[in-house]
Amino acid sequence: SVSDWTAALQAVVRDENISRQQLLELFSRIRSDTGMQMTVAVITVVMRGLVKKGDYDTAYRLWSVWLKVSKRDRIIDK
Repeated sequence: SVSDWTAALQAVVRDENISRQQLLELFSRIRSDTGMQMTVAVITVVMRGLVKKGDYDTAYRLWSVWLKVSKRDRIIDK
């Protein structure tokens, strides 16, 4: 479920040994393998992780993509 994957991503974000690249690869792999949609919670967790790991540019780009997608297909987490 989305909440399970969100929790898994949150654990990755907290782990200081996991790089921003590994975070992005996991996020990408989860989305492609499960078809998981980008929800507010998922985007928030991934963006928080990117900022925490110092990758502000990628966090901004992810936010920009989210804004475009959310206007079209807004998904509220349940």
